[in-house]
Amino acid sequence: GGGGGGGRMPRDNMASLIQRVARQARLTFRPPGGGGGHNTNNGPRFAENLQGLQQLLDKVRAEDLRLVPRGPSAVPGAAQPPASYMHICETESFSMGVFVLRAGACIPLHDHPGMHGLLKVLYGTLRIACFDTAGGDGGEGSGGGNGAASAPSPPSTAPR
Repeated sequence: GGGGGGGRMPRDNMASLIQRVARQARLTFRPPGGGGGHNTNNGPRFAENLQGLQQLLDKVRAEDLRLVPRGPSAVPGAAQPPASYMHICETESFSMGVFVLRAGACIPLHDHPGMHGLLKVLYGTLRIACFDTAGGDGGEGSGGGNGAASAPSPPSTAPR
């Protein structure tokens, strides 16, 4: 993209990319038959739609969401939370948001049974640990295991 003034251009690009991600997520995760609930991979074009969603997600950058890495707080003694969440959108079939983790912060072990999760690291690095239940109750790679995420201290390189 070239230079130039066009003061609203970055915002317009942000909206269109994030809207395209949301539209593709809605298409990918809509339940078969159009009813409520979560997609269970039964749609004939699920893999193709998921690949399209991943390709769009690969294009998202922190700047698209107006996120910039924070340095130390400008207010002496001000405590920044270890993690915060920015909600983007939610439908019956998917939700989209951004977790902001301070260096060394951890999201506790938790489960998302029967759901798919796509993760995009916008800056820094992230260490993820996933676990399956001892009896294999997670299903055939269905994401039924438990997972925890933590931001190593200090964040250094940004994955693709």
